[in-house]
Amino acid sequence: MENQKKRQAAYMKRSLLDQGYLDEQFIHLEELQDDANPNFVEEVVKLYYTDSARYVRNIELALENGPYDFARLDNMMYQFKGSSSSIGARRVKRQCSQFQEYCNAKNIEGCRNIFQEVKQEYDTLKTKLETYFQTDRHEKDARKRYSQRAEDPLRVCLGRELWKDSFTDVESKHQIRCEQAHHHDLPSSS
Repeated sequence: MENQKKRQAAYMKRSLLDQGYLDEQFIHLEELQDDANPNFVEEVVKLYYTDSARYVRNIELALENGPYDFARLDNMMYQFKGSSSSIGARRVKRQCSQFQEYCNAKNIEGCRNIFQEVKQEYDTLKTKLETYFQTDRHEKDARKRYSQRAEDPLRVCLGRELWKDSFTDVESKHQIRCEQAHHHDLPSSS
Protein backbone atom coordinates (compact mmCIF):
# COMPACT_ATOMS: atom_id res chain seq x y z
CA MET A 1 0.00 0.00 0.00
CA GLU A 2 2.84 2.36 0.91
CA ASN A 3 4.66 1.74 -2.37
CA GLN A 4 1.44 2.13 -4.32
CA LYS A 5 0.79 5.56 -2.79
CA LYS A 6 4.39 6.57 -3.38
CA ARG A 7 4.16 5.52 -7.04
CA GLN A 8 0.81 7.27 -7.39
CA ALA A 9 2.21 10.56 -6.01
CA ALA A 10 5.28 10.30 -8.25
CA TYR A 11 3.08 9.57 -11.28
CA MET A 12 0.83 12.55 -10.51
CA LYS A 13 3.82 14.88 -10.24
CA ARG A 14 5.33 13.54 -13.45
CA SER A 15 1.97 14.07 -15.21
CA LEU A 16 1.76 17.67 -13.99
CA LEU A 17 5.23 18.29 -15.36
CA ASP A 18 4.68 16.41 -18.63
CA GLN A 19 1.36 18.15 -19.31
CA GLY A 20 2.97 21.53 -18.76
CA TYR A 21 1.06 22.52 -15.63
CA LEU A 22 4.32 22.77 -13.69
CA ASP A 23 7.94 23.46 -14.57
CA GLU A 24 11.32 22.79 -12.97
CA GLN A 25 10.74 25.49 -10.32
CA PHE A 26 8.34 23.09 -8.59
CA ILE A 27 11.12 20.47 -8.50
CA HIS A 28 13.47 23.05 -6.99
CA LEU A 29 10.92 23.79 -4.29
CA GLU A 30 10.66 20.09 -3.49
CA GLU A 31 14.43 19.90 -3.17
CA LEU A 32 14.18 22.47 -0.35
CA GLN A 33 11.78 20.24 1.56
CA ASP A 34 13.30 18.10 4.31
CA ASP A 35 12.39 16.16 7.45
CA ALA A 36 12.37 19.37 9.51
CA ASN A 37 9.70 20.83 7.23
CA PRO A 38 8.06 17.93 5.37
CA ASN A 39 5.16 20.05 4.06
CA PHE A 40 7.24 22.99 2.84
CA VAL A 41 6.03 22.87 -0.78
CA GLU A 42 2.39 22.48 0.19
CA GLU A 43 2.69 25.47 2.54
CA VAL A 44 4.32 27.59 -0.19
CA VAL A 45 1.57 26.65 -2.64
CA LYS A 46 -1.14 27.47 -0.06
CA LEU A 47 0.47 30.89 0.46
CA TYR A 48 0.56 31.38 -3.30
CA TYR A 49 -3.16 30.71 -3.62
CA THR A 50 -3.99 32.90 -0.63
CA ASP A 51 -1.92 35.83 -1.91
CA SER A 52 -2.76 35.44 -5.58
CA ALA A 53 -6.50 35.50 -4.93
CA ARG A 54 -6.02 39.21 -4.22
CA TYR A 55 -4.27 39.72 -7.60
CA VAL A 56 -7.05 37.88 -9.42
CA ARG A 57 -9.74 39.95 -7.73
CA ASN A 58 -7.94 43.24 -8.41
CA ILE A 59 -7.50 42.38 -12.08
CA GLU A 60 -11.18 41.41 -12.33
CA LEU A 61 -12.17 44.77 -10.86
CA ALA A 62 -9.82 46.67 -13.18
CA LEU A 63 -11.33 44.87 -16.20
CA GLU A 64 -14.93 45.66 -15.25
CA ASN A 65 -15.12 49.39 -15.95
CA GLY A 66 -13.31 51.92 -18.08
CA PRO A 67 -11.33 53.94 -18.53
CA TYR A 68 -8.77 51.18 -18.66
CA ASP A 69 -5.30 51.74 -17.30
CA PHE A 70 -3.27 49.25 -19.34
CA ALA A 71 -0.05 50.07 -17.51
CA ARG A 72 -1.73 49.26 -14.19
CA LEU A 73 -3.28 46.07 -15.61
CA ASP A 74 0.12 45.02 -16.96
CA ASN A 75 1.76 45.71 -13.59
CA MET A 76 -0.84 43.68 -11.69
CA MET A 77 -0.46 40.80 -14.12
CA TYR A 78 3.34 41.09 -13.89
CA GLN A 79 3.09 40.60 -10.10
CA PHE A 80 0.67 37.70 -10.49
CA LYS A 81 2.94 36.11 -13.11
CA GLY A 82 5.96 36.45 -10.80
CA SER A 83 4.07 34.84 -7.97
CA SER A 84 2.95 32.03 -10.29
CA SER A 85 6.51 31.57 -11.49
CA SER A 86 7.71 31.10 -7.90
CA ILE A 87 5.79 27.81 -7.61
CA GLY A 88 6.44 26.69 -11.18
CA ALA A 89 2.90 27.30 -12.48
CA ARG A 90 3.95 27.04 -16.12
CA ARG A 91 0.57 27.24 -17.88
CA VAL A 92 -0.64 30.08 -15.66
CA LYS A 93 2.59 31.96 -16.36
CA ARG A 94 2.18 31.47 -20.11
CA GLN A 95 -1.38 32.84 -20.04
CA CYS A 96 -0.18 35.81 -17.96
CA SER A 97 2.37 36.62 -20.68
CA GLN A 98 -0.39 36.60 -23.30
CA PHE A 99 -2.46 38.94 -21.13
CA GLN A 100 0.51 41.30 -20.96
CA GLU A 101 0.78 41.24 -24.76
CA TYR A 102 -2.87 42.34 -25.00
CA CYS A 103 -2.13 45.11 -22.49
CA ASN A 104 0.76 46.32 -24.64
CA ALA A 105 -1.59 46.32 -27.64
CA LYS A 106 -4.23 48.14 -25.50
CA ASN A 107 -6.74 45.44 -26.47
CA ILE A 108 -9.29 45.27 -23.63
CA GLU A 109 -11.34 42.47 -25.22
CA GLY A 110 -8.20 40.40 -25.65
CA CYS A 111 -7.34 41.07 -22.00
CA ARG A 112 -10.79 40.01 -20.85
CA ASN A 113 -10.80 36.85 -22.94
CA ILE A 114 -7.32 35.69 -21.99
CA PHE A 115 -7.98 36.54 -18.34
CA GLN A 116 -10.75 33.94 -18.36
CA GLU A 117 -8.15 31.43 -19.56
CA VAL A 118 -5.71 32.61 -16.86
CA LYS A 119 -8.36 31.93 -14.22
CA GLN A 120 -9.21 28.55 -15.73
CA GLU A 121 -5.56 27.43 -15.69
CA TYR A 122 -5.17 28.84 -12.17
CA ASP A 123 -8.21 26.92 -10.89
CA THR A 124 -7.27 23.72 -12.72
CA LEU A 125 -3.77 23.78 -11.26
CA LYS A 126 -5.17 24.40 -7.78
CA THR A 127 -7.40 21.33 -8.04
CA LYS A 128 -4.61 19.17 -9.41
CA LEU A 129 -2.14 20.28 -6.74
CA GLU A 130 -4.68 19.71 -3.96
CA THR A 131 -5.09 16.14 -5.21
CA TYR A 132 -1.33 15.69 -5.49
CA PHE A 133 -0.69 16.99 -1.96
CA GLN A 134 -3.47 14.82 -0.54
CA THR A 135 -1.93 11.74 -2.17
CA ASP A 136 1.53 12.78 -1.02
CA ARG A 137 0.27 13.25 2.58
CA HIS A 138 -1.32 9.79 2.54
CA GLU A 139 1.95 8.29 1.34
CA LYS A 140 3.91 10.10 4.07
CA ASP A 141 1.36 9.04 6.71
CA ALA A 142 1.59 5.41 5.56
CA ARG A 143 5.39 5.57 5.70
CA LYS A 144 5.21 7.11 9.18
CA ARG A 145 2.77 4.44 10.44
CA TYR A 146 4.97 1.70 9.02
CA SER A 147 8.03 3.22 10.66
CA GLN A 148 6.25 3.55 14.02
CA ARG A 149 5.02 -0.04 13.82
CA ALA A 150 8.55 -1.25 13.23
CA GLU A 151 9.79 0.75 16.22
CA ASP A 152 7.24 -0.67 18.71
CA PRO A 153 9.50 -2.12 21.47
CA LEU A 154 7.23 -5.08 22.17
CA ARG A 155 7.15 -5.96 18.46
CA VAL A 156 10.90 -5.73 18.24
CA CYS A 157 11.32 -7.75 21.45
CA LEU A 158 9.04 -10.56 20.34
CA GLY A 159 10.07 -10.37 16.73
CA ARG A 160 6.56 -10.91 15.36
CA GLU A 161 3.38 -9.07 14.49
CA LEU A 162 1.23 -8.46 17.57
CA TRP A 163 -1.62 -6.52 16.10
CA LYS A 164 -4.12 -8.33 13.99
CA ASP A 165 -6.27 -6.31 11.62
CA SER A 166 -9.34 -8.19 12.80
CA PHE A 167 -9.05 -6.64 16.27
CA THR A 168 -10.59 -3.24 16.27
CA ASP A 169 -11.16 -2.37 19.89
CA VAL A 170 -8.40 -1.18 22.18
CA GLU A 171 -9.32 -3.61 24.95
CA SER A 172 -8.69 -6.67 22.75
CA LYS A 173 -5.35 -5.29 21.60
CA HIS A 174 -4.37 -4.52 25.18
CA GLN A 175 -5.32 -8.04 26.29
CA ILE A 176 -3.23 -9.60 23.52
CA ARG A 177 -0.24 -7.45 24.40
CA CYS A 178 -0.54 -8.36 28.08
CA GLU A 179 -0.86 -12.08 27.36
CA GLN A 180 2.04 -12.08 24.93
CA ALA A 181 4.21 -9.98 27.24
CA HIS A 182 3.37 -12.35 30.13
CA HIS A 183 4.15 -15.39 27.96
CA HIS A 184 7.49 -13.82 27.04
CA ASP A 185 8.39 -13.45 30.74
CA LEU A 186 7.76 -17.11 31.60
CA PRO A 187 10.88 -19.22 32.19
CA SER A 188 11.81 -21.44 29.29
CA SER A 189 11.21 -25.19 29.59
CA SER A 190 14.69 -26.19 28.46
